[in-house]
Amino acid sequence: MSETLNFRIDRWNGVIIDMSKQSLENQIFVDKLKESIAQWTTEGKRGLWVTAKTEHSALIPSLIELGFDFHHAQPGYLCLTKWLPVDIPSHIPGYANHYVGVAGFVVNSNNELLVIREKYQGLKNNTIAVWKLPGGLADAGEEIGATAVREVREETGVESEYICIIAFRHMHNFRHGCSDLYYACLMKPLSSEINACPQEIEECKWMDIEEYSQLNDISEVNKFFVQRYKEIISTNTGITLSKVLSFDKQATHSVYGIGKV
Repeated sequence: MSETLNFRIDRWNGVIIDMSKQSLENQIFVDKLKESIAQWTTEGKRGLWVTAKTEHSALIPSLIELGFDFHHAQPGYLCLTKWLPVDIPSHIPGYANHYVGVAGFVVNSNNELLVIREKYQGLKNNTIAVWKLPGGLADAGEEIGATAVREVREETGVESEYICIIAFRHMHNFRHGCSDLYYACLMKPLSSEINACPQEIEECKWMDIEEYSQLNDISEVNKFFVQRYKEIISTNTGITLSKVLSFDKQATHSVYGIGKV
């Protein structure tokens, strides 16, 4: 081949092709890819990965014809894969299959819990939204405690400090076939004035924690969080964060375990 594709070999002897790094015209790219697939098969290469950005979408039908299949998509790009070995089942890993949700369990010195009612929660069934904890999905690369601080601030206007994880819920078939990890974080309030988000929150207030736990319409999971909070207060023990060196000692990992709070 007079021209070759721009690609790299990964640690599992697979091939990664980034379309944004190609300088070939579309049809030439397809022809070169077809030739390369034959060569890579002979060389014993395994999984092929192609990342196609929006501007490369015209090439997707050609990639499908070459045996690629959709792996995952995000705004701005689509990832396709192809498994080359014919005598070995595909070892291409699936895409991320969990959401990470975080709630702030903010308790003040008066034993009051910061709770919210969402603006749109009850619209579908024309009911009043239940009282729940402020929280939301973690952003990519965001620590659990940082998510709790951000979500509490965004939804209630209250500044808070992360202390520990109270408990977490693992639920399946949550959204788009994915599972959900939902962390309840014990938070220390650094302010008390409420300034609820007008776009998302119908009502927000400090509620006596015993009163909250006795409400009929709160979830059993939140009742469990209240009980675990009481145990943490009585034992000074919770799920705490430690920073531990990575295997190559070039970075640190966030590791959670039982510890004193």
